[in-house]
Amino acid sequence: AFRSAAETVYFTEPAFNGSDVGTTTLSNLNFNVNATNYLKGEYAADSVSLKIEKLGIDASFGLADSLTYDGSIEVSTEELTAQLNGVLSADNGKVSLSGYTGTLSDGNAGSGRTITVKGYSLTGTLTGDKAGNYELNNAEYEITDVEIAKRTTTVTPSYKNPVKLYDGTTAAIKESVSFTYSNAVDDNVI
Repeated sequence: AFRSAAETVYFTEPAFNGSDVGTTTLSNLNFNVNATNYLKGEYAADSVSLKIEKLGIDASFGLADSLTYDGSIEVSTEELTAQLNGVLSADNGKVSLSGYTGTLSDGNAGSGRTITVKGYSLTGTLTGDKAGNYELNNAEYEITDVEIAKRTTTVTPSYKNPVKLYDGTTAAIKESVSFTYSNAVDDNVI
């Protein structure tokens, strides 16, 4: 037991041998003893170990641009923006997401739609695969209040037989009128 308040052990600049997820040991431990009754002793760095666990981070998503009706409920990776929240500043921009897609709650034009983003995983671009030091706290994310704009299309009417015999009316024969649509979604009947 220490017999005096003046007996103190000072540690300077200890560090662990690794910073990535896994088990590491203590190194560079310098210490001094300022004590009347004690001498500086030995220490075994290998006996001091630390388990480094993955840091939990959150993924969030937004839209890269506004959506226009395209007949689908699928939202591609290119239409989404991804952000990782909680990445250490040293790893910022070097750990990213991949494999994500979104699904609309309703693919028709209108407001109040929701996009559910799923299927994402971490990928890393740092030496030693820093992405392995993180884990995602959320497996899916919802983007709410999404608006899908109406698609602009051009309708061009044509009449099969431009000649009509006089009958005293202005009526056209419906079967003789046809329409051509441009910029319409395949399989949609307008």
